[in-house]
Amino acid sequence: MSAIPLMNLQLSRNQEELERLKKSKKELLESKHALAEKEQLCLQPALSASTWQGQLAKQFQAVRKNELLGSYKATEKQINTALQLLDGKISQLASENTQIEKSIQAEIVKMRKKEV
Repeated sequence: MSAIPLMNLQLSRNQEELERLKKSKKELLESKHALAEKEQLCLQPALSASTWQGQLAKQFQAVRKNELLGSYKATEKQINTALQLLDGKISQLASENTQIEKSIQAEIVKMRKKEV
């Protein structure tokens, strides 16, 4: 009995997983860009002598810059890590699919030789 149906099934499953991962990557990239566009909003409005000044204003500005902006940077780092993991898994599946396709072709050649 031929292993081709099993290889085709695995190829199909891998392809579905590949499409799902590519879609996830696209959505994650869109989220990353949206986050980057909004990053500077966490420092708004700028404080001035006419709005708010003094030690409390400096402390407030420090919190916005260090903690809130820091959270944006940490989130961006997490997204970048997730994107790297996705890229690795996408590459792995693409490589597996190439190997499966080669195996299918080899099996077909072997079957044809048996027929002759």
